[in-house]
Amino acid sequence: MKAYSQIIALGILGLTLSGCQERGRLTYHLDTDPQAAIRAALPATDITHIDCEKLPGLCEVVTGKNVFYATPDGHYLLIGRVFDVQALEDLTEPVLLKLDPGRMLSGAVGNTVEVDNRTGLAPKPRLPQRIAWSALPKDSAVIWGKIGARKLAVFSDPKCPYCRRLSAALEDMNVEVHEYFVNFLGSRSLSAAIICADDPDAVRRSVFAGEIPAAASPDCDTSALDHNDRFAAAHTIQGTPTLISADGRVLPGFAGRQQLLAWLGKETLGAGKGAAQ
Repeated sequence: MKAYSQIIALGILGLTLSGCQERGRLTYHLDTDPQAAIRAALPATDITHIDCEKLPGLCEVVTGKNVFYATPDGHYLLIGRVFDVQALEDLTEPVLLKLDPGRMLSGAVGNTVEVDNRTGLAPKPRLPQRIAWSALPKDSAVIWGKIGARKLAVFSDPKCPYCRRLSAALEDMNVEVHEYFVNFLGSRSLSAAIICADDPDAVRRSVFAGEIPAAASPDCDTSALDHNDRFAAAHTIQGTPTLISADGRVLPGFAGRQQLLAWLGKETLGAGKGAAQ
C-alpha cells in the first residue's frame, strides 16, 4: 500500500469507510460520479474544486479559502486535517497555503502578554512571531548544508523524529542550516556527542539515521548546549523543530517540503540561488 494510504484525521464527523481494496486503493462502487454526488449532497455550499484522486477513499473539497474532505458518495464529511503518518507530513497545510499564501504570516502570534478577562490570569507564554538572527546564540550551532546560501536556523533535538524528517527534507534545498541542539527529550549525551565530534555534521547524520555515536570526551566543553537551552527558554521555544529564517520569521513544528518551499521561497531549491541574507 502506498505511504499516503495511512492517514490520521482530526475532527471526524461520523466518518466510516467501506469498500473494496483494489491495487492498494480504497474503491467505492458508485452509480454516479463522485463530484456530482458531493455537489448534490451539499447544494448550499459554494464548491470551487473537488479532487478525488489525491487520497484513497476521500475527496478533497475546496470552498473559497477553506478545504474539507468527503467520501465519494457525499454521505460523510471530515472537517480537519489529514496527515501522512509514514512521511510525517501534513497534507492539508500545502492546500491551505496555496489558497491563501498570507496565512503563513497572519497565523503567527506575537509575544505580548495580556490578562484573560474571564479568568484574571495571564495566558501561557507564546512563541514570538519574530526572533532576530543577531540574537541567536553565538558559536552554538552545527552548520551544514549549502554554505553561503540563505541561512536557516533550526532548534532541534537528536531524539525528535520530526527533526530527523526535517533534516532529510533540507538536504537537497539551497539553504545553509544552523542547527541548535536542545535537551527537550533527555538527549543531552547525544547532543554532546555531536558537537564534540571532529566532524559534527557527520555524527549528526549518523544520529538521525539511528546510530549510537561514541560518547563525548569528558573534557569536551558542552556549554554551547547550555546556551541553547537558555535561549530556547527565554524565547518560549518549547518544541522541536522550530525554524527561524534569516529575516527573523519563526515557524514552529515540522513542515513538509511544500510548506518549506512556500515559507522560504522557491529559489531555495536552485543551486546558486537564495544567496545568504
